Formats: sequence, C-alpha cells, structure tokens
Amino acid sequence: MSKLVGKIITGVVLALLFIVLFGSASALLTKNSYRFSSQYDGYGKETLKITYNRGRMKMQFIGKDTKNAIVISKQFFGFFLRFGSHYYLYATEQDGAEKHQSFTVRSFFIKNVNKSDAFLISDQRGVFVAKNGSLINLNSVLIGTSGS
Repeated sequence: MSKLVGKIITGVVLALLFIVLFGSASALLTKNSYRFSSQYDGYGKETLKITYNRGRMKMQFIGKDTKNAIVISKQFFGFFLRFGSHYYLYATEQDGAEKHQSFTVRSFFIKNVNKSDAFLISDQRGVFVAKNGSLINLNSVLIGTSGS
C-alpha cells in the first residue's frame, strides 16, 4: 500500500513540475505589450497597460473621471506563467507612487484578433464605488491593441 501512495505522490509532483516548467518556458519566450481601455458613460474611463518581457511583467492601471482627472492608479511588477492565451501573474501591487505594496496573484485571457488588435477577459473584475457612493460594474472584457 505504501508503494502505491509513493507512486501517486511522485506522479502528482512530476505533473506539477511539468506544468510549471511549461508555463515558465512559454513565459521566457514571450515579449509583447498591450494597451486596453474601457469607457463608462457618465463616470469616466479606465486604461490598462501590460508589458511582458521574457518572464517578467509590468502592468499599470489608471482610472479617470469624466474631467480626465485620475481617480485610481495601480501598478503591478512581477513574474508570469503563460499557457497559450492564459496568463497567471505573481506580482507586487502598489496603489499610487508612495503607497505600500502587497503581493497579488491575477489571471486572465488575452486573445490577439489580428496583428494589432486584442481583447482581455478577466473574471476577477468587480465593482468600483464612486465618490457619490454609486456602484460601477467593471467590464470583464477590455478591448485594446497589441504591439511588440
């Protein structure tokens, strides 16, 4: 019985190791940048810039009101694993330039429609509370451009 448990554990560990190695190899071969945006009538817009550079990533999120003043700003720096069009980010998240940092894990799907257009799908989007207390449902699909 203990030999069977040992073989099962060995198989699980080898499978996990293979998955991480495949995601890392794919990430190391990735060098691209994206710019996504979304408009919210009567509230403003949001912009998401992502740069992938051989396993490292940098992401900047900016939300602006209707007067084009910045309402929210976040920056992410870290590493990513890539499985086809699925990206898994392991990064530090920073609110603004002088705020504290925290560790975060994000996942999303980016699909290139053609050489310059792309879209991002994320199920980790929620709501934003405006200054007047109203809730803004954030779009789960962002449309943007791709560039090397």
